[in-house]
Amino acid sequence: MQDNIDAIQNNVAEIQKIVETITDIANKNPNDADIRAALTNAQNQLDKANDALTDAKQQLATVDDSKTLAQVAEKTAAGDADEKRSDQAVADAQTELKQAGAKSADNLADAVADAMKQADASLAAIQADIEQIKDDISQIRAIAAKNPDNQKIADLLADANMQLMEAQSRYQAAQAAKTELQDKNQTTTLADVTEKLQTISDKTTAADVDRKQADQDLANAKVAAADDLADAKQQATDAINQQLDRIDEQIKQIEQDIADLNDLAKQHPDSQAVKEALADAKQRLGDAQDAKQTAQDQLQQIGQATTPDAVNNLNDAAQAAGGAVTDAVKAANQDLADAKAAVANEMAAAKNAAKDAVQQQINQLTDNVKQIQDIVDQLQNLVNQHPGNQALADKLASAQTQLKVAQQALDNARDQLAAIDAATTPADIAKAVNQIKVDQVVGQQALQTAQQLLADAQTIAAGLSTTATVVQAVSAGQTVPASAMLAYTVPQTVAVPGPVVTVTTTGAPEYRWAGMTVTSIDQATPAVGQTIGERTLAGAVAYRALDNKGARIQDRRVALSDINQTQQQDGHASLLRHGWRMPYYLSGRFMNDWHLNAANVVTLLFFGSFLGWFFLPAKKKENEEE
Repeated sequence: MQDNIDAIQNNVAEIQKIVETITDIANKNPNDADIRAALTNAQNQLDKANDALTDAKQQLATVDDSKTLAQVAEKTAAGDADEKRSDQAVADAQTELKQAGAKSADNLADAVADAMKQADASLAAIQADIEQIKDDISQIRAIAAKNPDNQKIADLLADANMQLMEAQSRYQAAQAAKTELQDKNQTTTLADVTEKLQTISDKTTAADVDRKQADQDLANAKVAAADDLADAKQQATDAINQQLDRIDEQIKQIEQDIADLNDLAKQHPDSQAVKEALADAKQRLGDAQDAKQTAQDQLQQIGQATTPDAVNNLNDAAQAAGGAVTDAVKAANQDLADAKAAVANEMAAAKNAAKDAVQQQINQLTDNVKQIQDIVDQLQNLVNQHPGNQALADKLASAQTQLKVAQQALDNARDQLAAIDAATTPADIAKAVNQIKVDQVVGQQALQTAQQLLADAQTIAAGLSTTATVVQAVSAGQTVPASAMLAYTVPQTVAVPGPVVTVTTTGAPEYRWAGMTVTSIDQATPAVGQTIGERTLAGAVAYRALDNKGARIQDRRVALSDINQTQQQDGHASLLRHGWRMPYYLSGRFMNDWHLNAANVVTLLFFGSFLGWFFLPAKKKENEEE
């Protein structure tokens, strides 16, 4: 019976282990009813074994109380039965264990299979996250390339790269968990499967977080790029507008240069340097206007730009256009400066040439003035030699007038020399030069006029070089030429022995010799002409008698125009108007001027009565041509 008890105890212990094993299996398969039932059955078998052990122990304890062999045999049989029952309990428990183990193995296999599917899905999800992160990185990298100076975008790109590295690390961990899941040595229970699946799931979740972070990095990069683009557009717009303002100012400067060059061209129409400078400045204006259009085009395209680089390129192009305008205005300014310098040089040369030429003309005018002054001096001498001679006095006055004219022309010429120094245009120089030419002509004409006045005065003076008079000539038996005749205001006849000279009513003289008419001056003897100082006349000459009747006849020579302007009535004065003055006249002529002796006076008085009938109305002026 003790052997039975020992055997039963062994069976109880074995069943206990089986129960524990099935309990473990049940714990690992908590949701498996079959395993749970197997555990219950195994526990029942443990209870049976324990009951058998109790009964066997009881049989052993009461065997000594047996009174008979039968009772001992009965108890021994009972002990054997208890052992058999425990053996059966062991067998049944083992069956339950096998069934639970098999079911657990199936469950594990199924769990591993399911876990593998989940692992594959998780790995695929992680891989998808990785690919998405890579795409985010690619986009962020492109944004960063378009915004190379944006540190925020650069930081976002770095973060996205870190998210990629973490996601890839999570994928590797999940892949390792999957590998362990397939390893039966490492995955023996559903718990192992669950653990491995949890690892994979955690890595999947984390990878998804990585992907979301990368997505956010991309979104933030786009926002930063948009902000950067907007800032770039605003800055470029402001910069280009400022450049356009500068361009407008510079174009105005070029236009002003052109206006100044146009003024120079008008003032210096023959300056090739000004023409070339003006043409170049106009070309510069065209270049500046083209550059302005380029800048305006860049400004219009900013709105369509999609990257800061594109905006920057547009701004760079606009700024380059502004630089071209700056170059253009510098060139136009230089054109103006060069033109002014060229004009200054040309003006200096023109002034020097003009002053050289003008100085010669001033020298000529100075010489003219000197010559006229000399003529005036000569005329003054003639006047001094013949005081009271109005014709010579008139010549002197006219010559003095010509001197003033010539001196004024000289002074004006000197003023023009100063005007040439102050001239700012060739026209100013030409005006001064032309004026000096006029002054030169005026001076030359004044000289010529003065020379003619001198010649005329010398002719007059030559006629005054003799003291011969009409009366003396007639009394000497000589015929008086027409140029020596005096157109008296009343008809007068001078009676002397020999020829008789009469002034007719028409103003034409008649020449008579012993009562015979002398019809031509050619009939007068040459001695008369030489004595009187006359030659064959070149034009009509006449004489006018003024109130001072005692003056020499030659002192009354006047021009033809003066004769023609004499009024008719002056030649028709009556004898009653002037006759009473005849004694004074004759006495003046005879005593003061003609220096006649007493015999000549008597003779003249004798013929006085005879000459009375010759008094006829006559013109005051005589116009006679040879």
